[in-house]
Amino acid sequence: MRIVIAEDNPAEMDYLKKLLLQHENVKILGEAADGEKALDMIYRLKPEAAFLDISMPGTSGMALAQKVPEDVLVIFVTAHNQYALEAFDAGSVDYLLKPVTGERLKQSLDRVNRLLNRKRGSEKIFVKINGTVVGIDTDKIIFLEKVPFRKKLTIYTIDKQYTLSGNLNDFEEKLKDYGFARSHRSFVVNIHKISKLVPWENKTYLAVMEDTQKEVLVSRKYAPVIKNLLFD
Repeated sequence: MRIVIAEDNPAEMDYLKKLLLQHENVKILGEAADGEKALDMIYRLKPEAAFLDISMPGTSGMALAQKVPEDVLVIFVTAHNQYALEAFDAGSVDYLLKPVTGERLKQSLDRVNRLLNRKRGSEKIFVKINGTVVGIDTDKIIFLEKVPFRKKLTIYTIDKQYTLSGNLNDFEEKLKDYGFARSHRSFVVNIHKISKLVPWENKTYLAVMEDTQKEVLVSRKYAPVIKNLLFD
């Protein structure tokens, strides 16, 4: 994730950078201490996201958000909660109150990642099946299921299914940035393919999926995660 930061307080700039750089997929392209420099930087460096303080010399973060290209995701970082409604009206994807905690920033970055992945469209993952390397579009994958008692898994897509050797944990990690999440110890599901969650028993659910008649188990452990992703 390529980002720029606009913050006029050096100490708060350093603090935010320190938190951001704890995430491996974050690359800070540049820093600005006022709105005019930030706008110039955004047009020159073409970041995917911009973290903007609202109160800055010259052009405020709020005014700046109205001028940035539409494909740049804006996250406001401010000590003032009274601007929240105006911030979302300006098209921001999140509103962080100072002091920002590591956990709150992670939630924001996860949201930005999901939005970026939707904008990027489909990506391919490559798997080996009977010695042949096969590319599968991630947006065609409905869910993955562990094959019982074997070190294999099945990938269900909208038009095919593939059974191959592999570890479900590895695929969970590989697909997490493309809208996939663990729903059960035996399933990884494409969040965008869930049609509805049907209550089952003991706080578990059945996920009714698009493009298939199969249903996916959502265990009690993973149900809160799945529901949070659906409502985000």
